Amino acid sequence: MRAKKVIVGCLLLLLFVGCGGAITPQPTSVLITRNSPPTLHLEPLSRRITDRSKVQKLYAAAIDLPSIAGTIHCPTSSYGGLNYQLQFAAGNNVIQNMNLDAATCRLLRIGQSDVRQTNPAFITLFVQTADIPSFLPEKSTISEVKV
Repeated sequence: MRAKKVIVGCLLLLLFVGCGGAITPQPTSVLITRNSPPTLHLEPLSRRITDRSKVQKLYAAAIDLPSIAGTIHCPTSSYGGLNYQLQFAAGNNVIQNMNLDAATCRLLRIGQSDVRQTNPAFITLFVQTADIPSFLPEKSTISEVKV
């Protein structure tokens, strides 16, 4: 009887592994936070998007972006240091953290070491999903500081 249970267990394990292994949960929300250096004088931005369709479309688009490796040289920008943090979650469980560079290269870092090259379609989808007026804040929303 024990041998039969072991065989059935092994078959189930093989079936599970053969079908792609563990199932990655689909995100149900994304917390988007804009980070900017103090020199830009931007108002903080933080919003949680809970429309599952929009969240999953953005997540899938991010995962589908092409990976890049090696050294990337980005020109300097007056928006240097501006980025968006994306925290995708399924319920209360965080499933993926991403960092979207808003300066010139517009790279998306997924986790610690996976770097992707964005494109205009992805940036447009991001702006629509985040419900922000533009990817880069208008100059009029940046307060000037006199020294």
